[in-house]
Amino acid sequence: MTKNRAVIFDLDDTLYPQIEYTRQCLLNTSEYIAKLSNHRQKEIEKRLNNILDNKGIEYRFIYDDLFREIHFDGLPYLKEILDEFWQCKPKLQVYENTHEILKKLKDYFLFAILTDGHIKIQEYKIDNLHLRQFFDYVLITDSLGIENRKPSVKPYQVLLNKINLTARDCIYIGNDPRKDFIGAKKIGLKTIRINQGEYKDLKVSENDDADFSINSISELINCIKEKIWTDI
Repeated sequence: MTKNRAVIFDLDDTLYPQIEYTRQCLLNTSEYIAKLSNHRQKEIEKRLNNILDNKGIEYRFIYDDLFREIHFDGLPYLKEILDEFWQCKPKLQVYENTHEILKKLKDYFLFAILTDGHIKIQEYKIDNLHLRQFFDYVLITDSLGIENRKPSVKPYQVLLNKINLTARDCIYIGNDPRKDFIGAKKIGLKTIRINQGEYKDLKVSENDDADFSINSISELINCIKEKIWTDI
């Protein structure tokens, strides 16, 4: 069957909970920090978890806060600690029902992933989540230069050229209204917001938000059939 429509997905907090990737990478550094600081590893893990839960995944001073809490001058070791973080290869899981929904939709649509982030790390996530089997196209925006991360319109345009479809034949699905839908809507993509992850309760202007919203991927099929392509 020829597929003349496409569904394009964001990755982080759209198909899996990003906080679990960040948490496992942080905890991967706990043993090293414990040895350096003469603290128990369990204490370091607890403090890292607490800071992450209170400050969120985009907080850039987690280690600064930790060092202050345990009265340890860790800045001379920060490069080595960050190496431990980025070398972590955690086991990841998609949100509930994700694979099942993708299998059902795959009969009707081309699938693509469009995601920001470090190329090797995003590729690792896709493979570890067993998503590669579902997707016809993957575009990691850093391959175009970090200046072309969302909300730039360029990655959406590049992906449409790869798919060889027009914007009216594609949907973009994401979770972060600060960046996911602005560029997509500018070039005419229909957009769906899944209200989950770090920014599930974030309110933005109607212009920046998605055209439609759902609370989990389990609602995606009905949303598409009822709101966008009623002929499927």
